[in-house]
Amino acid sequence: MTDSSGAVIWITRTRPGAQSSADAVLAAGMSPIIAPLLRVTATAHSPAAPKTDEALAFTSANGVRAFAALSDKRDHDVYCVGVATGEQARAIGFTKVQSAGGNVDDLAKLISVRGTQSIVHYSGVHVAGDLAGALRAAGLTARREIIYGTQAVTEIPDAAMQVIKSGGYVLLHSPKAAQILMRLLSDEQSANLITVSLSANIDACLSDVFAARYIASAPNDRALMEALEKAWRSA
Repeated sequence: MTDSSGAVIWITRTRPGAQSSADAVLAAGMSPIIAPLLRVTATAHSPAAPKTDEALAFTSANGVRAFAALSDKRDHDVYCVGVATGEQARAIGFTKVQSAGGNVDDLAKLISVRGTQSIVHYSGVHVAGDLAGALRAAGLTARREIIYGTQAVTEIPDAAMQVIKSGGYVLLHSPKAAQILMRLLSDEQSANLITVSLSANIDACLSDVFAARYIASAPNDRALMEALEKAWRSA
């Protein structure tokens, strides 16, 4: 296998999730640089607590963590967009957790097939797709509660400049992070970077100016690391 010790990886995801990515990068023998493009922020209003007969839906691990800070309820059925979000839900104490294949359409199908309860989607201000709308269209009772927001950085983090100068790799976990990356980087800087995206809809936010672009075969961290290692071997 190609020695990966010289690879420098820019981790753009929000904290605290960024640390788990950094640990995986270190375990693969590469050098992580944590420089988030987004910060999680509190919302200005108080969300409604779930009712006894409602199941909960989460489309991000950030949503799970935000819910944990607001409520100690852990006895609801929980539906998560993917494996990583489901793992986070179990980590905070939920036991009745089902995970979809990694996107909102998959989650809507899972809930439509298995969910007989009312659904409350706890989310951030910005979401991919309209989960509650899709569930209502399928005949279910669903509502959305916004429990956190995200704030974009306005300039390239200083720590990331090392990756840009060395011609490193960028891990992308969300479409919004990819959009911010495109907005902040010059074409010259982009041409020196290789991107590795968690999903195709994230990669779709990028242009062809990057040195190369890779997409995980499935929207989970294991597949993302496999794509990163493939990118390194191909360099």
